[in-house]
Amino acid sequence: VVASSLKYFFIFFFFSFCLVPIWGHNITGILSHYPDLSDFTALLTSTGIYADLDRRTSLTILAVPNAHFRSPTFPAASPATLADVVRYHVLLQYLSWSDLRRT
Repeated sequence: VVASSLKYFFIFFFFSFCLVPIWGHNITGILSHYPDLSDFTALLTSTGIYADLDRRTSLTILAVPNAHFRSPTFPAASPATLADVVRYHVLLQYLSWSDLRRT
């Protein structure tokens, strides 16, 4: 179920970037429509990374569902480490679903 919802999210997210070629995207606004990604969205906001992303017109977000953040095995980390983890989930170019499956 999670895999199919993530697939749907990625498809929607990728196509939403294709529709607006000039302006940046409100990443936190887009992600707010997906309650299961609220922890990832909160990290984007609390680390300040969202401000850099809102000006970009082409990117791919590999958003992490809340279940992974709320797992007892999820380690406590410093704000700087959390910011780095979030940055690893942001690709600064558009990648289609088939591009992601090839890598």
